[in-house]
Order: sequence, then structure tokens, then C-alpha cells
Amino acid sequence: MLRLFFPLFLALAAGAPRQQDDPPLHEGIFINEVMYHPNSNLGDPDDYQWIELYNARDEPRDLHGWRLNGFRLPPSRIAPHGFLVVARQDQSDPDHDGAYYSVYYNRSNGFPHLQATVVDAHNYDFGLLEPGRVTVVLHDEHGHLQDRMTYDRSMGGDGDGPSLEKVLPFGREEDSFWRPSVRPWRAGTAALQNSVAAVHMRVEQERQEYQRGELLRLRTTLANRSEYPISGLLQTRAIAPDESELIVVGGIRFNIGPGETEAFVQSWTIPDSTATGQWLMKQVTRTATESVAPEIVEFTLGSMDEMPDPGGVERGTAVF
Repeated sequence: MLRLFFPLFLALAAGAPRQQDDPPLHEGIFINEVMYHPNSNLGDPDDYQWIELYNARDEPRDLHGWRLNGFRLPPSRIAPHGFLVVARQDQSDPDHDGAYYSVYYNRSNGFPHLQATVVDAHNYDFGLLEPGRVTVVLHDEHGHLQDRMTYDRSMGGDGDGPSLEKVLPFGREEDSFWRPSVRPWRAGTAALQNSVAAVHMRVEQERQEYQRGELLRLRTTLANRSEYPISGLLQTRAIAPDESELIVVGGIRFNIGPGETEAFVQSWTIPDSTATGQWLMKQVTRTATESVAPEIVEFTLGSMDEMPDPGGVERGTAVF
């Protein structure tokens, strides 16, 4: 069984539902990032507050009826290894000033919303700017505590731009597992890999536009920022324009020492049946059951008639 050798890992809960005062169940949906005090240059904090959830499992989940600090989620699907962002305002704009989450956190500013479900909380007050220590809790539709985090303003992200990000999705609740986002992501990483992730990925591709039958190459660099050795599986998934998802190449096993970096090259022959449009390739580092750090890159797939012949494109089956 693949494992990450971090002593901070928590075992998945089993058995009967737990009481509210017990530790969270941690069944795959985690509070992953909190923008509690957005940069004042954006405007009123009420316009831009958001909380990001992350699904560390291989299955989509319907979070209808789940509650986040008392806010009841509407029918909301979170993709496998994907994100759900609950925004205090996402186009509701109750004060009619033209300022709300999606005005800033959109594709043109580098936030690929194809990979995130965005829920409009209609100006619900999550209590994120209360004095002292603030707790954010996530309950499932049965009222069971699934995740919890507590912060105070000394941890960073207090109006100077960054969000608070989790180092590992399923780390413990201690303050040390939460850090402010770092450059260039000074406004957080909504729907993206956390900038402070212990297992950090950088994904590069040869170009942005591809045609059916071409060989798409991805070079992935994994950096172990922790003080512990890590091992797991690097897996490549493709997300179609209709948001369907499939595994396109088998996994590559990795074992990286503390502070070390390793690079891998994966290739995928684009099927002739592939839909034209904006596609995403998602690299996922994972253990046997949960992913640690997904990274998303975007490319455009066009037909032979829509694009000029790029020339010199290598063709063939998937290679590793």
C-alpha cells in the first residue's frame, strides 16, 4: 500500500457517528483554504470572503445539506480531487456595488473555475472577522462533524492579501498546518493547488493547442517541502469541456526525500473521439485512498480544420 510517511496523518474514522465534541470524522472532504480578510484594495471584505473545500477522494460527492459554520449548502457537486468554493457573494451583490467573488476570482485572473463548484452564500455572515480565535466547522447532512479549523489574525492573511492555506488537506487542526498563501498567489489559490502545500507540483506542457491524435507531453516536477520522506503515486487525469473526467495514463510511483525534487515526463495520445474545446489536465499525487496535491493545466483542443499544421509533432501510443 502506498503511503505518505508523515506522523501528522490521521486515521479515517470508522463505526458509529461521533459526538460534536469528538475529533472530526475526516471522510474525504476537507476545509482547505479560508479567505477571511481580503485585501482592502479589492473593496469591502464582505464582498470577497470565501472558504474552499477539497475532495481528496476518487469519487464526486454531493454536498447538499452539508453545513459550513451554519450555512446550509444547496445541491452542490464537488469533483474528485476537486474544489468547492463557498463565496459570501458570488454575483448576488446585495449592496449593488458591482463587487463580489467572481468579479476577481475568474479565468482571466488565473482561477480555472471549470475545476471548482462555486456556491453563492448570498451575503451569509460566517463570522470570519470575529475578534480572537475563530473556528470554522464543516458538518455533513447528518450533522456529523467532518472537519474543523481554528485561526487568529496573528497567523497571517489579515487584510494584506493572502488567504490561510492548509499545508496538507488531511493534516491536524494545529495552527502549524495553516500558513498564509505566498507569492505569486498573494490573493489566495481559489480552485488551485495551495501555494504552501508540503508536496508541491509544477506542471509544464509544450504548448497550449493540440489536435486529435497528437501526443500531449506533460513534465511534472515534485518538490518535497517537508522534513519527512514521501512516497506515493503520480496520476494524470483529463477533464473534458463537459467536465467529465478520466484517467489518461497510469500512475508513476515516487519516493522523494526531505527537501528533494524529482521530475517526471508523461505523454498521452489524444483520442480521435475527443471533444473540441478547452480541456484541463490534472496531475494528482496520491496515497492509496487520498490525494495530496492536485495541479491543473489548461489546453485547447481543435480540429484539423480549425488549426494550422504545427509540424514535427511526434505521434504514437502513451509512453512513460
